[in-house]
Amino acid sequence: MGEFDCYCLLCSGPLVPCDIGSTSRGHLTRRRRRICKKLRAIEEGRSFDSFASDSEHDSGSDQDGDDPDGSDGEVWEQDERRSYDPDVATSERIEWVEDVRVLGMAMKKGEGDEEGIGRSFISGRANYDDAGLIYVEQGDDPHQPSISEKSYYDCYVPSNDNDVVFPFHTHCMVVLEEAFKWSYAHSRRSKERSVPPLTHNIPKDGIPLSNSSSFDLNTLYKTATRICSLTNLNLDYGGISGVDQCWECIPGEEYSVIDPLQFSLDALDLDYKSPSTPNPRLLTRPKVSGRATIDPFQSLPIEILHLICGYLPADALGAFLTASATAYFATKNESFWKFLCLERVPWAWEVWRGIEGNNDVDGGSEKQGAGTGEDAKQGKGIVEVDYKRLFFCLERNTAQRFGLGVEAGAWLGLVNRRRIWDVCGRLLEEYWKDKGS
Repeated sequence: MGEFDCYCLLCSGPLVPCDIGSTSRGHLTRRRRRICKKLRAIEEGRSFDSFASDSEHDSGSDQDGDDPDGSDGEVWEQDERRSYDPDVATSERIEWVEDVRVLGMAMKKGEGDEEGIGRSFISGRANYDDAGLIYVEQGDDPHQPSISEKSYYDCYVPSNDNDVVFPFHTHCMVVLEEAFKWSYAHSRRSKERSVPPLTHNIPKDGIPLSNSSSFDLNTLYKTATRICSLTNLNLDYGGISGVDQCWECIPGEEYSVIDPLQFSLDALDLDYKSPSTPNPRLLTRPKVSGRATIDPFQSLPIEILHLICGYLPADALGAFLTASATAYFATKNESFWKFLCLERVPWAWEVWRGIEGNNDVDGGSEKQGAGTGEDAKQGKGIVEVDYKRLFFCLERNTAQRFGLGVEAGAWLGLVNRRRIWDVCGRLLEEYWKDKGS
């Protein structure tokens, strides 16, 4: 069958180390020039061949800033077109892709169990080999078969006639756990669902899941089996381009391999009261000229306007509020924006927990924005949280797009987390179908 890569169950990212490009000034200059050209082509709807010869830009001339010691020439230019920017995909940001586990099913025989009844398990650390084969270490899950009996499996399909498992990154499983809790809490049918206690945890050498009720891994295994393909699941993984026969490190798509848990409020320096916004007009009362006094939305109930706003993408929502004075005034209430933040941006859970923690004055249960000025000076609470500004700030800075680079800074991890969260939402839709069956 030949060599091929399999990918993470949850993000469809690589299970092996990524290729990082040269730090040479010349190669960095040419790399970023190609990304700019490809970005322009994308915006203009044109195709762009990243491997096309470009003697003007790839000649390695001194004007590109090549290293004077000649080391720049030792790097193959074709390899530079299949690797990530070393200033963006740093080792600290991408080493998480090697922290892999597998979700498997152990068929129990004897020991009081009915013949053929399976129990799901999460393995210890796993190492992907090739052609679907993955080796595992012994983990803490008592349901995992002993590695003396079974130390290797097939990913997704029995390519090598072995038992089938589903590989995942430890950090992606944490995102799935958070997405599940949010999905369950916001489901209209949540009261009808029975959520089992947490029976599986990521091994102690990884990042533990929370000790709250969790999804049923038996059902998750069943769902993955139903919707799997050869190397990942039949899900929309957010339009990333690296998934091929073998993983391609696409320059300009570094965000797809950045650690989704590498996110710090301190690193972002996010001001809850006045963070940056994509456009001041989004937050300014619209000026309605005398000729445009009729607003087609003015006859709609405020509840309907809120529903419309809830479905609009951030850019379209900003334009809508600018164009319609009725919509603008219908969303003046801060509670609407708080609700929209929690509904549309749940993947930024550190932000919401940070706000809750800062507003918990002296261990009490003060409401958002209820702290006094003196409280704020002493760091006991936040006087006001502008959820509207916060919504547009988070939406703008985490929008997935080609060419995100050094300028994106600490936001890159959250960009990838938002993508993975969306994938988890699609997976959970399939999960609930099997859970209810």
